[in-house]
Amino acid sequence: MDVLSECRRRVHEGYPLLSHPLMGDIHLLANPFRTGILGDKKKHVDILSLQWIEESIEKIHSVALKPKGKDAFDDYQVIDFELVRAVIAKPVA
Repeated sequence: MDVLSECRRRVHEGYPLLSHPLMGDIHLLANPFRTGILGDKKKHVDILSLQWIEESIEKIHSVALKPKGKDAFDDYQVIDFELVRAVIAKPVA
């Protein structure tokens, strides 16, 4: 929640989200790791970014974020890293 809260604060300051905070599929909602990728500051709040972050925070509040065991914790960390790496490595059209 700390990462999502910080992303929300930044979105309100005018930084657009470049990645959706809930990347992946529905099974990854329990993932305690969230990476936020933000763009350069704009003059106005990006409405889509605001919608994404607010909906993500609401959705995370609705699920229990308690992975079971160190193996699950480590796996979630790797999954978050791989999702972010895929976004960063994607060529811009």
